[in-house]
Amino acid sequence: MATEYSLALVSAGYTAALGVITAGAGASTIGIFSAADVLLASATIDDAASAVSGTTGDITIAIAAQEDSSPAGGTASYAQIIDGDGDPHIQVPCVQGTEAVAGFCVLNTLVIIAGAPLEILSVVIPAPALLA
Repeated sequence: MATEYSLALVSAGYTAALGVITAGAGASTIGIFSAADVLLASATIDDAASAVSGTTGDITIAIAAQEDSSPAGGTASYAQIIDGDGDPHIQVPCVQGTEAVAGFCVLNTLVIIAGAPLEILSVVIPAPALLA
């Protein structure tokens, strides 16, 4: 039998986690990195629109401002959710696609060109298994 949690417990924990992510002196961001740990692009998180789902417990990160000119080129490997003080808190792999995939940062392309825009389509942090 797998470990399961109540929605109330997950929601409380993930709401606190989202509070940590959206705290800090500056804007919270999502950094897109290559496998060699090179920052390829970033986007500003919309703190007010990011939320914990009341039905699944998942955290959905909303984007306030997309990357309009990527600082470096390469293949996207992972994304870090970074608070307003520059501290990373969550890391998820990147995939190319058009729809949200829980546990991934979905990009319009994995091949990032320096100076070109990049669109982050979704970032969903999945909740653990919930009690039925």
